[in-house]
Amino acid sequence: MKNCVFIVFLLSVLVSCRQGTAQAPPLRTALDTVSYAIGQDMARYILATEKKLDTDILDRDILFKSMEEALSGESSLTESQMENAVSNYFNKVLPEKAQKSSEAFLNRVEKSDKNIVKTDSGLLYKIEKEGGQRHPAPGSTVYLMYEGRKHDGSLVESTYNDYQGEESFPFDRMMPGWQEGLSKIGEGGIIKLWIPSHLAYGSAGNEQVGPNQALYYYIEMVAVI
Repeated sequence: MKNCVFIVFLLSVLVSCRQGTAQAPPLRTALDTVSYAIGQDMARYILATEKKLDTDILDRDILFKSMEEALSGESSLTESQMENAVSNYFNKVLPEKAQKSSEAFLNRVEKSDKNIVKTDSGLLYKIEKEGGQRHPAPGSTVYLMYEGRKHDGSLVESTYNDYQGEESFPFDRMMPGWQEGLSKIGEGGIIKLWIPSHLAYGSAGNEQVGPNQALYYYIEMVAVI
């Protein structure tokens, strides 16, 4: 727990410095370079953590204060209190908050366009282009161009930013929301999907997405093999 608090605080320092005008110190020795590299890793860690916090942002002022106390051998909370607070937030508060905000997002989307269809599973979709006669099925491999975003509009992933172009996926191993949505278009088709969390990454989330988060995807199905 102490290591976690230390890392989170230093990350906040690094992020704040990036937002300001402070310049990185000169790297004169091998240890200077190692120090800089560790700082970069810490910054990436906090940014990755905040991606999972739905719309919440860690409070930098509190992070600074906590580190100052720790360096002085003091703490406003006991080790048990800190562990319980972190556990309660990530296992209860955050999932419940994300579930509510995701449901509100999907309700707004459904009401925004009469051409958006809702399935029995809760998936929302809008077909932009029907595509050809070849449809994906169990055992198929699909080649896709796609972009995924969270309900706040932040980018999760995109092949449009990848020089390698379309990606291939075994149909049987895709998330349920993709399987259901892509089965409604043929090769060459384009579809928009608004996916509830239980058809995406669920209560566990992944490296990019926190628990219980609904997602939006724009998908071009380039080929079906």
